[in-house]
Amino acid sequence: MSEDRDPFEDALEQTLDFNMSRLLDLRPDYLEFLDPTCPISFYDRHLDSNLILKHVEYMPCIVQLLSEVCEEEITSLVAGGRPFNPQEGYLPPNNHEIQPFRDSWDVADRYKENAGQFLHSIVSKLYFHPDYQKRGSVFDFNVVRDRTQLFMTSAQLRVRRTHYKPYDLAVGEVLEHIADADADRLRDLAARSPELATWEFYVPTSSGEKVLKTLRNTGNFKWETSRTVGHPKIIPLSRPMDANNGLLEKLLKKRPKMRRTQDKYNTRSNSAGVIPSRPSQYTKNKRPYRVDFAHYLQHAWTRAAVNDATFIVFNCGKFERIGVRHRTSQTLFLSDIINPTSCQNPAYGKLHIGLHAAIIMDALERQKRFQSTERIAHDPIVGNKRSSEDLENSEDTRSKRPKLDDSISVPEPLTDTKASQNNVEDLNTVRAALSTRNLALMNLRYGAYRSPVPSSFIRLGPSCAAGFNDMPFEAPNRKMTYSSAQYFSLTLSEPMGWGAIGVIHRGSADIRLEPGRKLSHSLTVKFVFSMDEEARNKLRHEYSIYQHLASAGGVEGILCVYGLFEDIESGALALIMDEGGTTLTRREVARTGSSEVVHTSETERKALARALKSIHRAGVRHKDIRSDNILVNADNEVFIIDFDQAELGASPDALSRELLCMKHIVDAKGDTDSYYST
Repeated sequence: MSEDRDPFEDALEQTLDFNMSRLLDLRPDYLEFLDPTCPISFYDRHLDSNLILKHVEYMPCIVQLLSEVCEEEITSLVAGGRPFNPQEGYLPPNNHEIQPFRDSWDVADRYKENAGQFLHSIVSKLYFHPDYQKRGSVFDFNVVRDRTQLFMTSAQLRVRRTHYKPYDLAVGEVLEHIADADADRLRDLAARSPELATWEFYVPTSSGEKVLKTLRNTGNFKWETSRTVGHPKIIPLSRPMDANNGLLEKLLKKRPKMRRTQDKYNTRSNSAGVIPSRPSQYTKNKRPYRVDFAHYLQHAWTRAAVNDATFIVFNCGKFERIGVRHRTSQTLFLSDIINPTSCQNPAYGKLHIGLHAAIIMDALERQKRFQSTERIAHDPIVGNKRSSEDLENSEDTRSKRPKLDDSISVPEPLTDTKASQNNVEDLNTVRAALSTRNLALMNLRYGAYRSPVPSSFIRLGPSCAAGFNDMPFEAPNRKMTYSSAQYFSLTLSEPMGWGAIGVIHRGSADIRLEPGRKLSHSLTVKFVFSMDEEARNKLRHEYSIYQHLASAGGVEGILCVYGLFEDIESGALALIMDEGGTTLTRREVARTGSSEVVHTSETERKALARALKSIHRAGVRHKDIRSDNILVNADNEVFIIDFDQAELGASPDALSRELLCMKHIVDAKGDTDSYYST
């Protein structure tokens, strides 16, 4: 090496020629915890049909195209006279002391520490602060840690932002070196695109390697939805926009054009009734899961679609594939196998600088298209003048529903009435239907979710509603055809909370009556999606407590529970109950912006004291009284919820301490565990 060699050239060469260090072996004591399970979740089956994956195309050219992106962007930086300073920290970390890995978290952390952090810092400098002389980044590589899943872990590249709305940038002193217009673009990206790209990491066992090595299906992709038969399908959302240039444009030029067929939507229900879905082979026979790459593609694609990300990276430490999502044709372009430890032409550093640059270019181009479309939509003059490009992409850029052709059957409208406390007859009709109908058809209707087919949840036990809790129960037939008088439909909105054992959704039940009339009723559903028996038993225990309280009678301040249901396909459990309002915590945040203490009225305090005393008289100790477990509705009714920790037969002293705990909370002294210390 010559003495007069530019140190910038050395730094650039070291960065571009970087490869990951060899992965050490798995700790043998963790092997038993790393068996793969089917990754397709309840939510993955409910993605809108215009957002699902329909085609997979093998595109080995992706690697070379990303290498070219890197060359173009680095050349542009150098031409601008803004080289990297080796002292700035933009070099690969010199870390060879990698510990033996335990799970997919370690694989993700290894990528983050040895590649992800310094690579997104380089791209951040390229696009937003080329003159900043220290290492910094407007981006963040975040690893999602799910303790129930050790075989697979997700991560995402995102804009560094505050945790709460309205989102603002959390980039420190870097912000002082970013132009105001660029800062505004970043704020918009932070709000519009929660994930700029998504990563899926797997353990580098034979099963993890099989996920990446197995690529049988190029062409049409078989997307798994629920298998309920006879229910009308939903007219889908319009397809979202793709970037007009960048990597996608180059990929589209290298593949033959595909003819897009007109989707047909049968919105008429089967007059013969609904047949519940069938259990999957894994839930039915308890068979060990055999790794299927298609399942991991569906799960990863869903995550990307929900967050509107274009790029998906699959990585098991030893191998990697890069996927590029084309929204218009619902196609995933998939690279060849990449070895992060021995990449040549390009090396891993060059490849991933190109990848990160392509991610940001795509996000900025799509942002520009969104903003252009929004300006046209809000301008009464410009909005009437549409270019040929606008017309060509109108199906993808407009939020209108697709036109219905003559092949689509639209059912006759039903008379829809919302049952309320003031309409006693309707409310009694609703409660009778929800307590006696044995099939609940679950639909999602928010964001990217618009269930093409509902999931079938079958009743596992009797209703806890007064007058129905003591009725004899016989397990329903899971194979029969259910008429409209034997099931109810439940449309769920976005999750309102995540508890220790499950997820809470609000929803609206639709109950078809005879003749041609429908009642709707607001409900809350507590789900346990995990197959972990401890979590499932807690929900079963909570249901048994509600049954006990219903049998005791005269209990105030608890929600009406209509039963415990099970998803026939996935085995997920659902506790269905009335909607009870908002928690004291959320109400306090809305009122004051803080939740350290909650403020209640005298009427609410008296009602809560009566409710807890009536629960105690029924022989139940709640064991988790706190402001998050107390609801109040618009009619100033109060409810105590979440009985998954409750116990029967507590001592009088324990019940007295629980009353003091409630008083402590409603007297604006904050939540405390001190009353449950013994």
